[in-house]
Amino acid sequence: MIAALPATLADADIVKVEAARAAFAALTEKQKLVVSNVSALEAAEMIISDAENDLAEVAAATPTQIVADYALDTMGGTFAWAYQVGEDTTLFDLATNRLLIQKLASAPRNLVVSSVQFPSINMQVSVNFGITPVGVTPSIYGTPTVPANLSEYTANASYVLPFMGYTMLFTAPDTSLRMHFVMNYVEVTSLPADLKPALANANMGVLYANLTGADLSITWGEVHATSDPSAYEKLIIDATGKVTAIVNEFLPGDALIIPTGGYLWSPGLNDLPGAADSCSYDLRTGLALNDTIQIEKGLIGRMFPAFALSGAITETNILPTMLWNTTNPAVISALGVIVTPLLDTEVTLSVTINGALTSETFDVTVLGRTPITVAEAIAQIDANPGQILVVDGIIIGVTADGYYYIADATGSLYIRAKYATGGLAIGDSVRIRGTGTVYLGYDKQYVRQISGNYSVAKIDELVHANPLPVTVATFTDLPMLSGTEVMSEADVAAVKANAFYGKYLQITGYLTIQGSYNDVYLAASLDEGAAKIAIYYQSVDQDELKLLVGKQVTLGGVLYSYHGLNGWSLGYLEDFSFVTPLTDLEKENYAKAEIEKVLTEGMNVTKTLAFFAATEYENALPGATYAFSSSQVGVIANDGTFAVPAVDTAVVITITVTFSETHTKVFVYNVTAKAAA
Repeated sequence: MIAALPATLADADIVKVEAARAAFAALTEKQKLVVSNVSALEAAEMIISDAENDLAEVAAATPTQIVADYALDTMGGTFAWAYQVGEDTTLFDLATNRLLIQKLASAPRNLVVSSVQFPSINMQVSVNFGITPVGVTPSIYGTPTVPANLSEYTANASYVLPFMGYTMLFTAPDTSLRMHFVMNYVEVTSLPADLKPALANANMGVLYANLTGADLSITWGEVHATSDPSAYEKLIIDATGKVTAIVNEFLPGDALIIPTGGYLWSPGLNDLPGAADSCSYDLRTGLALNDTIQIEKGLIGRMFPAFALSGAITETNILPTMLWNTTNPAVISALGVIVTPLLDTEVTLSVTINGALTSETFDVTVLGRTPITVAEAIAQIDANPGQILVVDGIIIGVTADGYYYIADATGSLYIRAKYATGGLAIGDSVRIRGTGTVYLGYDKQYVRQISGNYSVAKIDELVHANPLPVTVATFTDLPMLSGTEVMSEADVAAVKANAFYGKYLQITGYLTIQGSYNDVYLAASLDEGAAKIAIYYQSVDQDELKLLVGKQVTLGGVLYSYHGLNGWSLGYLEDFSFVTPLTDLEKENYAKAEIEKVLTEGMNVTKTLAFFAATEYENALPGATYAFSSSQVGVIANDGTFAVPAVDTAVVITITVTFSETHTKVFVYNVTAKAAA
């Protein structure tokens, strides 16, 4: 059989070689010794093996993405390329190695590379002939034509090639898609008479590039002003790609400055998930101050660093075959997409290059989002609410309904998000991302807050003290303004300018109750008409504060809001002291009031009573303990448990209150445990 093998093998001879090997293997060892042409068999097997190995090498070296004319490797004509049967052949001409269509979206096609000598030795190879990597959605907007008259510029959507346009690449929180191709753009080389931003209800976004060589100051005119009801964020971006300012509305007479080499990004209606050919991220509201956006002209130069930006695209401009793995795909995906975390995060990356020929492992730290100070956040909220902010702070207090306040050394801020949801506690150091807003309450109130688009991360596991120094305030520091229910512009301006709003305050006054809702106030005196501030009704310890009406106290907290009719409101944060200490008799009266929230003299008992061991009035009765004792424990136990008696039963409840080692008081109540009706 070996003698029958031809000198030059063909594809059909592979079966003959395999049969000859099988026949030789079936010989006895003595028979094998007399076979004189076994070397011919081994030579034939080597030729076939070389073809298989060369095929694997060619397939491994083929780029997974080809975006220009490219000569697929044939090893000098040893191999041939073809499309898999049924595959689309319109993008790339395998005969001429020319890219026929430059496709923006990902365009994977299945090719087959085979040995010319042995066509049955072949392998399937997938190549992406599109610009966008597989798994990433491109956004295609606008036209590359720069209008002659910039003041008359309007954007029209059309599909165009991305090579001549600008691109934006960014990472945003809680997302996996970070690529946006910007095709509507205007390069401003000199100050025009006017600029027209993209209109929110009709057009796509526009990127204005400042190429004047200096800061570009623009004042919007009446003709091109747009009051944007959806409050889309217009980003001012410096030459490094950092977002330096966000404008929500273009109004007549408003001025803004595009820094030298910087940009103005004005998003449009369809810059959001779900719109045709849009990115899967809301570019209208999703970016924040200090975010970094990589902006370059020339998509190829950005996507493929080997390309010279000004050079021609050649057949050598290809991506190597690389397979990435990541230990934290939520932060760095296998596609290389980075989702900026709130905090610095360690990720291990491994990459295999050109099949298994080369591999490397990298330990990297993805830097968290850059925070601003609380004072900077306050300034941004006052000047331009609706921006996404990232701020660090210490949780300094909570409200009765579960929201919380943070502070750093520069100020304090109300966070309209449930602190318990994130497993947070007072003293935690946190980084918060959210929308800085002002709650106006139909223009009757002014409340700075972070509310919406919220996420939070603990920075460490330590318990931190309040970083804000105490500022002692008086009632004259917190005056009532015009007193009208709807706040005037002057009222709003005065609230913003008040130096005590955002500080940690201690203020001394008399506790009073006023209004139809029995709201707690702190007043300068007990005289009618005395200056006062409200205690925010969702502050903790409301019951105790109401118990202490008439007492002169010092309360600590932060200003929650200003209300047109009610004035300033203090978010009380359990910082309490008496100006004059309570007498023993006053303490006993407060203890009696606390007991009588549970039982009173002569009451009929029909259910279990909520006896307690310690006071809830920690300011009035610090450390006070209660011991309840029942004369009929089978009916009313010492812990308050009630058992229905056969007949009405008189019970004496004795309560011993211990205020200190030297001060106790005994209270006695006579009640009736009622039998079943």
